[in-house]
Amino acid sequence: RDIKNRILKFEKKSKSQIVIDYVDWDTIEGSGKSIIKPAYLNIMEKSGNLSLAQARIEASFDVINPRSVTWAEKYSSELVTLVEKETKKGIREIVSHGLKEGKTLTQIAKDIEYLKDVGLNGRQSAALLKYRKALEAQKLPKELYLQKYVKRYDSLLRDRSKLIARTEVSRSVNEGYLDSLEGTRYEEVEISSAADACPECLDLAGQKFKRSEARGRLPVHPNCRCHWIVVITRAKKPKVPKKPEVPEKPLKAAEA
Repeated sequence: RDIKNRILKFEKKSKSQIVIDYVDWDTIEGSGKSIIKPAYLNIMEKSGNLSLAQARIEASFDVINPRSVTWAEKYSSELVTLVEKETKKGIREIVSHGLKEGKTLTQIAKDIEYLKDVGLNGRQSAALLKYRKALEAQKLPKELYLQKYVKRYDSLLRDRSKLIARTEVSRSVNEGYLDSLEGTRYEEVEISSAADACPECLDLAGQKFKRSEARGRLPVHPNCRCHWIVVITRAKKPKVPKKPEVPEKPLKAAEA
């Protein structure tokens, strides 16, 4: 009876509440920030030193400055929150699928735990569930079924991991680049895009911005490869006034 009551209580909960109750999100957030923030700062330092080298400034970029540390703290929190949000969507897909099929608490819990499905976002979890139903329809041997399922899951998770990594590396590289130019005479930066970039990025290529206006513009979208380059303007040489022309004196008759 106790088990039956627990199942009934579980099934009355909303999908969102099940997700919140099931996972220790505070621990995930704390662990995520402790990993991501140092990675941001490390990339920013390398990018900052590169920009100083391009501008021919003999100095070393100090990444432990208030602006960089504050930025890394802010965006590591935002990234963890975004990943949590997408992961929650993924779990909701699993819960929704389980409830529609009349599964019990134990069965749905196993679906969530099995192969760590919480690593996928909503769209990917839906795709994996669809693939799983297709495999079940084929009535494959259990070992082959698991092999194919694991392979598809790994592929989806790898795609998501690469997308997040590339996007966040791009973000920290570009912010570190801008930070390193603080206090220098270089006030403008220009967007540089890859030759095979998307139309949106190609339209932005070559556009110049003041440093203060440039912050937060890159990456333009997930997986964006655009980056900032410093605009180096040569100092104009002062104009030297021309000497007034002295008219030639006409020769006198005696000198002729």
